[in-house]
Amino acid sequence: MVLGRAAPGCADDSGVEQPPQQSGGSAGTDAGRGGTGGVAGIGTSSGSGGVPDAGEPGTSGSAGLGGAAGGQGGEGGEAGRPVGPIDFCRRFPNATALAGIVAVEFDFASTADCRVAGIPWLYVLSVSNERVSFLNQLQSFNYALWGCTSSPPTQFALIYEEGLVEDPRPITSADTAALIEDYLAIVELRLSLSQREVEAVRTALSDLATGVIGIDSSEYSRGECNGGAGGAGGEGGSGGAGGAGGS
Repeated sequence: MVLGRAAPGCADDSGVEQPPQQSGGSAGTDAGRGGTGGVAGIGTSSGSGGVPDAGEPGTSGSAGLGGAAGGQGGEGGEAGRPVGPIDFCRRFPNATALAGIVAVEFDFASTADCRVAGIPWLYVLSVSNERVSFLNQLQSFNYALWGCTSSPPTQFALIYEEGLVEDPRPITSADTAALIEDYLAIVELRLSLSQREVEAVRTALSDLATGVIGIDSSEYSRGECNGGAGGAGGEGGSGGAGGAGGS
């Protein structure tokens, strides 16, 4: 089954609940775009078909991951840097399904993170909803990032870059750091990664993120937090208003 859901206000043929969003007026879902069936083209040697319904919370492979981090105690090497290539994919007989599930879970997590809640909406374009395309791209990205293919990924797929054409506000370094944090929280638990593996993934994602960062800033480009970093900056300017009240 191809991963994907419509944005709020759009028909959802999959019957799976769409994560809550704070923005309205999204365009209709373009089911034909986003590569229906493209998930099957992930390039596994087994030629596996589409990913099972992403709404199925208990994909059996996660239960078999319990020993993933075993035997990796006492790790050495430079902290925060990969000791070797990321190759833990070999532990997962159902890596294709896991890659799809992580894609959906990340979409939910980033939507719920007020720091970057506006970034998932980059796939809602003026003429179409490209969520299916984004999820398929992210699934393929996961599969390559985890060492399931002969070549590692070359793009930072945690953002739907095509959406920047319509919303050209530059991505900040704070944006990518928050997205990476959300992603790591999912894969560490879902894949039972060791700390060394988590740091290896962090380093790989941080390196890829340099290709999408437009501004090195601690501000979030599309944050929706009340009283967050952006709001705190505004409070500084309201201090004068308090002084005016005392006159």
